[in-house]
Amino acid sequence: MRAGDDRRRVELEAAERLGGLQERLRIRALARQRAGQPLVADREAAHGGGRRTYLAWNRTGLALVGGGLAAGQLLDFDSRVVRLLASLPAVLLGAAIIALSYRRWEANERAMRRNEPLPRYGPPREFAIAATLLAFVIAVLVVVEAF
Repeated sequence: MRAGDDRRRVELEAAERLGGLQERLRIRALARQRAGQPLVADREAAHGGGRRTYLAWNRTGLALVGGGLAAGQLLDFDSRVVRLLASLPAVLLGAAIIALSYRRWEANERAMRRNEPLPRYGPPREFAIAATLLAFVIAVLVVVEAF
């Protein structure tokens, strides 16, 4: 009688191990399936984040436009060309940021609606380089005009 009990216990343990293995395999398959999908717990929160980013880009663009206009009006240069060189690049860069921010926001919204990955393109690096160059050019103009 003891051998039968041992045999049943061994069979039960084997079934439990097999069931546990099947469960782990099922969980791994589900994790692999979901790995390709974006992890968005709350779609409205994700869309709100996109809107906040869009508005931040617009604020940056408007600040550049305002700064360019202020530079053109308030910096005291002897030449109108130098005033134009100090103000126009900032205004144009601000306008470009505002225009491209809408395109980027629209592409992100479309991707989220379709449950696609967000687009990887975007102008942040180029705008950072342009803003740095703009600051350098204005600094050079201010120094040259001072002497």
